[in-house]
Amino acid sequence: MRRALAVALSPDAVFVNATGSAIHAYPLTASAVQPGWTDLAPTLAELRRTLGPRTAVLQVALLPPLVQLRRVELPRLTEDEARAVLSRDAHRYLLDPPRAPLAAAWSRAVGKPQASWLAIFAEADLVAAIHDAAAASGFGEARVMAAHGAWEAAARRYVPEVKAGVGRLIVAGGGQAEALVFEAGWLKVGRRAASASHAAPVGADRTPFDGDTDSPEWFGIVAAADERARVEAALQTRGLSALAAFAERPGLSTPAALAVAGAPLVTAGELVPEPVRLERRRRQARLSRRLLAGAAAMLLLSALVELWGSHRELAALEAERREMRPVVARAMELRQTVTGVEERLRALAAAEAEASRWTGVIATVAERLPSDAHLLSLRGDGDSLVLEGVATRAAGAFESLRGAPGVAGVRAEAPIRQEAQDSAPPVERFTLGARLAARPVSEAQQ
Repeated sequence: MRRALAVALSPDAVFVNATGSAIHAYPLTASAVQPGWTDLAPTLAELRRTLGPRTAVLQVALLPPLVQLRRVELPRLTEDEARAVLSRDAHRYLLDPPRAPLAAAWSRAVGKPQASWLAIFAEADLVAAIHDAAAASGFGEARVMAAHGAWEAAARRYVPEVKAGVGRLIVAGGGQAEALVFEAGWLKVGRRAASASHAAPVGADRTPFDGDTDSPEWFGIVAAADERARVEAALQTRGLSALAAFAERPGLSTPAALAVAGAPLVTAGELVPEPVRLERRRRQARLSRRLLAGAAAMLLLSALVELWGSHRELAALEAERREMRPVVARAMELRQTVTGVEERLRALAAAEAEASRWTGVIATVAERLPSDAHLLSLRGDGDSLVLEGVATRAAGAFESLRGAPGVAGVRAEAPIRQEAQDSAPPVERFTLGARLAARPVSEAQQ
C-alpha cells in the first residue's frame, strides 16, 4: 500500500510532521527566474528518503498568501466547468488576482437556479512547479489543495465542538490571518485580514459578512502563542471565549500544523494544472479501456467456462443414458409383456363371462324342454334367445321355459304349424323367442 506524505507550504518554508507529534519547518529559497523554489525538490527528496521508499503520494496544503478563498454564486455547472469559468474570470472575484490564475471549486449548497461554490485561486505556474518538484523527488503522485480545505477537514475530524451550530475560526500566521465561518462543521465563507489583531474584531463581530446571517456559537483560534493571546483578549472584551481544543493539541495549534493534519482528509478542491489534468484523463481513459477489456475477457472466460460446464454435464448425462439404456430396454420389454398379459387376461375374462352365460342358458334350455321336444336351431344375440324346434305339443315347450331361471319372458316368434310324419304321429313346429334376464352386477364383474 502506498504511503502519503502531507506537508504545508508557505512562501518561505515547507512544514512536515515527520515524527507524529511536532511540526518541523524546512526553509525554502524562492526562485528569482520563475514561480517556485530552487530547493523544493531536494527537500522533498530528503523527506522521502527519511520516510522510506514506500512513500509515493505527496499531499500539499498551500498556506496563504499562496491561495485565496472566495464564495461565489454560479449557475448549475459541473466541477470542471466551474473550475474553467473561475480560472478564466478570476479578476471578477479577486482584487489582486494571480498572473496566471488556477482555480478549484467545490459546491457547498445548491440553489435554484444557482449554486453556492467555494472557490480557491492560486498561481498556475506555482502549482505546476510543485508537481514538477514532486516528480523530480520520486513521488508518483502529488495532490495540491488550499490550506482552507485542510483546516476545515482537521477541525471537523479532531474538534467535536466544531460540528455544533455556527462558529468562527481565526487562523493567523506569517503576517496573514483568516476569519472563517463554519456551519455544522463545514466551511461556509472566509475573510482575510492583515494580522490576527485585525482578524479578531472580524471574527468576533456578530454582524453578518459575506452572507453570514447567523450569530456565532463557538470560536476557535489557531495561531502562535503571542498572537493567540492578543485574539483571546479581544474576544474577552466582548464577553466571548475561545475553544481550548486547538491550543491543547500541538498538532492543531498553528496554521501549518492544522493544515498538515487535515491534508490527508481533503476530498474536494484539488488544484490541478492543465497538463496534469490531461495526463490524468489519459490514464483514466487507459484504465477504463483496460477495465473494459478485462471485463470483456472475464465475460468471455465465464461464457467459455459455462459452455465447458454444459458440455461436461451433457457428457455425464450421455454416459448415464448409455448405462441406463439396457435397463430401460428390459423395463420396456417387461412392460410390453405385462401389457400383453393384461390384455389376454381381459380377453379371457370377457370370454369366460360370455361363455359361462351362454353355457348356463343352453343348460337351462336343455333341462326345461319337454322330453318329446327337440331343437332344430338355436340363436342367441345379446339378451335374446330364439329357439326353433318340434314337439308333440308346442305349448309344453312354452310353459317349461317361461318359468326357467334367467328367462324374463317367452313369446312366439312365428305361428305354430302342425307337420305330419310318414309313420309317426304328427308334430307341432314352433319358433320361440326368450328374453334373458339381466345378470347381477357382482356376477358381471366376475
